[in-house]
Amino acid sequence: MALSRVSDVEKYVTQLPESEQKKVVALSDSVAKMGPGRNTLKVNKLTRDLYEFKPNHLDRIMWFYDGETPDGRGHIVMTHAFKKEKNKTPSRELKRGGGALRVRYIQEREAAKNQQRREVSAKRYVH
Repeated sequence: MALSRVSDVEKYVTQLPESEQKKVVALSDSVAKMGPGRNTLKVNKLTRDLYEFKPNHLDRIMWFYDGETPDGRGHIVMTHAFKKEKNKTPSRELKRGGGALRVRYIQEREAAKNQQRREVSAKRYVH
């Protein structure tokens, strides 16, 4: 299934210096536990559903929430990463993170859930 492949975000983050990789992990863990917080130097809300992590002044990692994990933490889906070249986030990056990639993720998630339901249903009738 496509959701389990190594993501572009993971590839991007592993190319950052180790100190910044640790920042990304710490930011995502903190946000999953306590929400985005108020430090807009590290985490910024871009639209109603789309946020960005800012491990440094150039790199950006776009993400959104997808419900909660069984332990009650926020489930964060990182859509993509890029180097920001100007003060304003490019509209193509907003559209990509909040649109196409988010829709694709939701479609793949729903397809996986439906497949799981079909398998459970088929097992019930086999007995």
